[in-house]
Amino acid sequence: MRAVSDAGPLIHLSWIDQLRLLAHLSEEVNIPPSVRDEVLAAPAGTLGMDRIQQAFAEGWLQVRRLADPMPLTVAGTDALGRGEAEAMLLAEEFKADLLITDDALARADAMRRGLAVVGTVGVLTQARDEGFIHAALPLLLESRRLGEWISEALLRVVRENEMEQST
Repeated sequence: MRAVSDAGPLIHLSWIDQLRLLAHLSEEVNIPPSVRDEVLAAPAGTLGMDRIQQAFAEGWLQVRRLADPMPLTVAGTDALGRGEAEAMLLAEEFKADLLITDDALARADAMRRGLAVVGTVGVLTQARDEGFIHAALPLLLESRRLGEWISEALLRVVRENEMEQST
């Protein structure tokens, strides 16, 4: 599977030391230059930065430029941040199997464009289902504690799903 990600999931997964799950779940993980610039702009010592830098060094997280870097307003993505817009356009151009984003507007726009989309929650639940991690809920709660916004309703769904799986 070939995936394209924006900054949010990279940051959130790095906070909880689960960034490597992306490499386990996808053959290729690509990001546009704006996402690379965004994640690497954090000051030294930022939580998870070492894991993101390691992913680049190991080569499984790769920067891929848009072949047609048209202005975002022309592409109809002007309501999104630059990283989200470029990631979505790259996923379309690259014919990626999956766009990984936590941004609600980007997710809605991507689905309208016919792209398959998951966020941090989807990555963790897929990793659980495929046996890479035991449970997603504790990791989601930790990510939320560290600052990721995750709704109570979504946590409840994950909790109920994991309770059903354990019985």
